[in-house]
Amino acid sequence: MEVGSLVGCSTSHLALACQRNGSGTVYAVDPALEFSRVDKALLDHIVPVPEDVFAWQPPEEPVSFVFEDGAHSPGFTRATLTKLRPHLAPGAVVVSHDYLHARLGQHVSREFNEVLAGCGELVIGSARIAPSDCGLGYARLSRAETESGQD
Repeated sequence: MEVGSLVGCSTSHLALACQRNGSGTVYAVDPALEFSRVDKALLDHIVPVPEDVFAWQPPEEPVSFVFEDGAHSPGFTRATLTKLRPHLAPGAVVVSHDYLHARLGQHVSREFNEVLAGCGELVIGSARIAPSDCGLGYARLSRAETESGQD
């Protein structure tokens, strides 16, 4: 699942991974979706969701991967991950863009850590690769915590 798909650049990378793995579906959630530049061969692995993440109902099946790259205004990361957390599969991976961004990163990282910190054996880390200044925050939820169904 990707929140903040816009023109489908990162969506395409995720869909290509699904294609190469032979399975998987990317739910691309963004009210401003515009996929005219997305390779048509990847569309079989993408479910476009041209809705606000807060109005949308996630799929019934548990979500194993979330890439959060939405508005990043204060409160957005917290609200998004709070909404999606009950839908995460055991051992799910959650990645947030702009985790280390000079201007946005302070609240993005704080909100990311707050929502996911209570997830049992949580691995939280971050990575920045030059010349990018945005960085990624990532977490893998423990299987035990998510299997117990705790919020």
